[in-house]
Amino acid sequence: FFSNMTSLYLLDLDSNQLSGTIPSSPSWLPSSIQFLMLNRNNFTGTIPSFIGKQILQLLFLNDNSLTGTIPEELSQLENLEL
Repeated sequence: FFSNMTSLYLLDLDSNQLSGTIPSSPSWLPSSIQFLMLNRNNFTGTIPSFIGKQILQLLFLNDNSLTGTIPEELSQLENLEL
């Protein structure tokens, strides 16, 4: 759904009681996304490595139940603020 929104640069899904894992495939997220707020939900599992291949400037994942390590790909995002 969101992937068809080619001009979408901000996606704020903060505090929506979303649950499950963050999809591991980048197909759900448009490549234009720069600001991604998935905080204060009920996400579980790991942070997908594809997130580090976006042009993100801001990423909020706090207040979820994520586990594992932070993907190395995120360190390659020069403009990212966590």
